[in-house]
Amino acid sequence: PLTTKPAKTLSFYVGANNMMTVIGVYLPFAVLVTACIGVVYPYLLYPLLLGMLTVGKRVRTREASNCQHPKSVTVLIPAHNEELVIKVKLENTLSACRAAGISWQVIVVSDASTDRTIEVCSCFSEVEIVELSSRTGIVGAFRAGCARARGEVIVFSDADILLSSETLGWLLRGFDDPSVGGVCGRTAMVVQSGSGLDAEKINVFLRSWIREKQSNLYSSIGADGANWAIRRHLIRLPDRALLGDDLVIPLEVIHQGFRYLYEPRAHAVEVSPSSVEYEFRRKVRTIRGGLQAAIQCPWMFSRRFWPAGFHYLSWKVSKHLVPVWAILFTDRKSTRLNSSHATIS
Repeated sequence: PLTTKPAKTLSFYVGANNMMTVIGVYLPFAVLVTACIGVVYPYLLYPLLLGMLTVGKRVRTREASNCQHPKSVTVLIPAHNEELVIKVKLENTLSACRAAGISWQVIVVSDASTDRTIEVCSCFSEVEIVELSSRTGIVGAFRAGCARARGEVIVFSDADILLSSETLGWLLRGFDDPSVGGVCGRTAMVVQSGSGLDAEKINVFLRSWIREKQSNLYSSIGADGANWAIRRHLIRLPDRALLGDDLVIPLEVIHQGFRYLYEPRAHAVEVSPSSVEYEFRRKVRTIRGGLQAAIQCPWMFSRRFWPAGFHYLSWKVSKHLVPVWAILFTDRKSTRLNSSHATIS
């Protein structure tokens, strides 16, 4: 005999209606709470967590009995139309290399410069110049420079930053520990008058603090793109150009089983951009680079490397989602207020 499905009773529709009512009441509240957490997590909750987990901890390093301090270093400076700063940069870098007390090499990679960058560099007999005929981007400049590098450790240094006399010494000291594959220094910012970027100092301070705590606990996720070093044999350059080079390349050091440390005593100085608009464009590139890193390094989210994925999401991703959460938070809050006013009326 044919059977027919029982008709839906009135209680079914009542239950469904009650469920929709509950969702309608609590979903906006859940979104509001989630947005609130999303806003405060990267700048309050995550730093508090790092602070609690690293109380009394310092960077763990060990010196093996057969470990030797690096005997040579290469400073690699990518440059594109840097004629205004390259002379001072090279004078400063050569001084820092001599103070390091080991064999050194300085390479400038001109990424298709159209100004006097090459001419200025040619005045320094101790500097090796690699001239690229077409633009390759930062990764292409790194690849060309690394092909010429002879140092055990390669220091990547931007053309517009200045090193202290002890920067290279502190960077290299971290490599006395054989488990360390890379070291990142600290770059302070000198804010130009009238640039409107005075508040950026707070971001720079917090970023440095986060990196130091990450380093004490696990490894620093990413590097200061202007002042960082890696053992030459551990450098794994991306196959294609990308914006997050100072994030992906240090992450690959962690992927190979080595630690990436932050050394605040390896000090450098940079001058801020001249305007908020320029800094905004730089921030956009940083966000895009962070997203590219997730695509380039999916292994971060595996069981073995979950700490790298956790710190990456907690800082590199979550802080850039704050505007989204803030919009949701203010939108839901205003909606609730409007509903309250309507009820009162």
